[in-house]
Amino acid sequence: MTAPRDPARSRSTETGARVLGPGDGSTFGIGAMRLTVKEAGERTAGQLVIVEMVVPPGAGSPPTHIHRQGAESWYVLEGELDLMAGNEQGRHGPGSFVMVPAGTPHRFTNPGTVPVRFLLTMTPHQLQFLEAVSQIWTAGPPDMTAVAAVMARYDTELLPPQ
Repeated sequence: MTAPRDPARSRSTETGARVLGPGDGSTFGIGAMRLTVKEAGERTAGQLVIVEMVVPPGAGSPPTHIHRQGAESWYVLEGELDLMAGNEQGRHGPGSFVMVPAGTPHRFTNPGTVPVRFLLTMTPHQLQFLEAVSQIWTAGPPDMTAVAAVMARYDTELLPPQ
């Protein structure tokens, strides 16, 4: 992960609040996707992580999968996101919000011609999972055997294609 881009814009207040400017936060990639961690759980007693994610056209999550621990939510800021959650599938544009409870099959992709940018909320456990995946999915097609091993370690399961 990298440090905030502009330390002058990233600060903690006397009350412990954290202020980040645009583009600030710890960043890492998973393939072509870029993730910027805005809150890693330090100020939420380990309850909540907030990540700004940018997904280029045609990119997205692994095939349909389930996280056994922790819910996730997406709030679309720019572009469009195709998201399947349980029996629901739809295209979601700016201002759309999707909540996916733990144990719900899901996947997402960017169907558009421009990057999609969204806020992803999750638990610290899931952030650790994404950081581990980023170590093996740096560019090009990942070794899915290695991805499956990381998924198993973080109580995440790939589902067979339907």
